[in-house]
Amino acid sequence: MTTAICTRVDSGLVLRVVSDTETRDLVRLDLNSSGDWPPADAEDRLIEHGWVISPSRTWRPVEAFPGTWSVPVVPAAVGMARLRAELEAARALAADATEYRVMVPEAGGQELRVRRQSWEHGDGWSVTVPRHGGGAAWTQEGWQESISALTVDRLYCWPDAPTAIREGRTALQPAAGTA
Repeated sequence: MTTAICTRVDSGLVLRVVSDTETRDLVRLDLNSSGDWPPADAEDRLIEHGWVISPSRTWRPVEAFPGTWSVPVVPAAVGMARLRAELEAARALAADATEYRVMVPEAGGQELRVRRQSWEHGDGWSVTVPRHGGGAAWTQEGWQESISALTVDRLYCWPDAPTAIREGRTALQPAAGTA
């Protein structure tokens, strides 16, 4: 196992990468940090030297050595391969998504519901917001209060989810000077 170790010394901090199979430090850096513990830039410094923190791991104090923290690390190439695999899995999941619920904090926490049209009837996306009595849809003509009265082409008028989300966010923005 390979581990990053950050230790407080008189001159600041020392960041080391050590391995169970090596007798020397793989990386040894003097950090001129006296504030955060471990320092905020430690992860960046590890990446600069070819290492990334192992998935789902965080810095932990080493109880036997006060002022020392450690975290398991892997070579950056291994970490990047894992991240690429996770990204591909997320893309595959997103490709099959039929609905997104997006909170819009800048619009008072309003929720956008972005839905994909049934594959049998087309490939458009709709944008709706829940409201008393059912909800409203954002279409290319503006807000429509009576969703059930809209034709399918007017309701599912956005070509893809990112466009629908962007359009919905824009529509929920307070008009200039009214915020």
